[in-house]
Amino acid sequence: MLVIKNVIDALPDGIDALRAEARAEGFLFVERLAEKWESGDIRFDRPGEALLAAFVDETLAGSAG
Repeated sequence: MLVIKNVIDALPDGIDALRAEARAEGFLFVERLAEKWESGDIRFDRPGEALLAAFVDETLAGSAG
């Protein structure tokens, strides 16, 4: 089952596995997202912004901002 959740206070469980998988495939966008979130540079909390996390069977499958 696919579930989409709004990310508000903290990056979702499973982000580290998603970061590692993306990095191993040569994609750095998840790494940049996590680094900027952790530094406070981005929070997707301005009007019209949102960070969404997609879960398949409770496993993080992706995110979009």
